[in-house]
Amino acid sequence: MVLGKICAFIVTKAENYRKMKKEDGFSSVSIGKDCVIRGNVEIGAGTNINFAYIIAGPNSKVKIGQNCQISYNVHIRAHSKKVNDLHSYTDEDIVIGDNVWIGVNVFIKPGITIGDNAVIGANTVVTKDIPERTLAIGGEMRLIPITNE
Repeated sequence: MVLGKICAFIVTKAENYRKMKKEDGFSSVSIGKDCVIRGNVEIGAGTNINFAYIIAGPNSKVKIGQNCQISYNVHIRAHSKKVNDLHSYTDEDIVIGDNVWIGVNVFIKPGITIGDNAVIGANTVVTKDIPERTLAIGGEMRLIPITNE
């Protein structure tokens, strides 16, 4: 039951922040001074990136939607070494929808799609696609649908 209260708190905070941003008329992108962004990366209006490594490969791209919040020490890598062959690389697009909130220390691997209005909790390793309006949490990444209740 404690987990439910914590998740509800995180989702409520994310929703409140998104509403505040829209009401304040955010239209530009904010990128922290120590961010590393390489390759074909597209960032939507109103997105705030605090401190992240966003790496696209020579044959991949990263697309981040509008009004997203990306916290500290986030790694978004569309270009990475293959697990079964450490001498070769994989290049797969990463697509992040609109109004997505990504917590501290999150790692997103190549080939992932994250739906609109999703929330990714701190220290989560994103290993599979996240549907829209879903909370993803934990090292083994559990998916919890976000409802209006």
